[in-house]
Amino acid sequence: LQQVAYFEGADDSVEYTCGALHPDGLLYAAGTEAGQVLMWDFKNKTLASTLQEGDAEDTVVTVAFSNNGYHLASAHKSGTVRFWDLRKQKTMATLNAEKDLLGNNNRQGMGNNSKP
Repeated sequence: LQQVAYFEGADDSVEYTCGALHPDGLLYAAGTEAGQVLMWDFKNKTLASTLQEGDAEDTVVTVAFSNNGYHLASAHKSGTVRFWDLRKQKTMATLNAEKDLLGNNNRQGMGNNSKP
């Protein structure tokens, strides 16, 4: 393997858990054990931004970009999924698997339209 980039400012104490390359190939999103998503800029080789909301110990287990690259989904160990607007660097929506899906008695839209 050949190293293609080195990023200044990378904290050696950060434990990375997952990552994804932006569709344009210029950004890399890296999830951490501390619940952050670090957005690295390949062109400038710098940390472009840090996305975090909620519990600082909610490990990011996976990240994925939308096809157009404007949005990012981050899934966390707690079962929370956050949808980020990358242009505004804010969450657009937050889902919690336990509360929003498993505990929901309204089954419409989940493939089961039978009446109780």
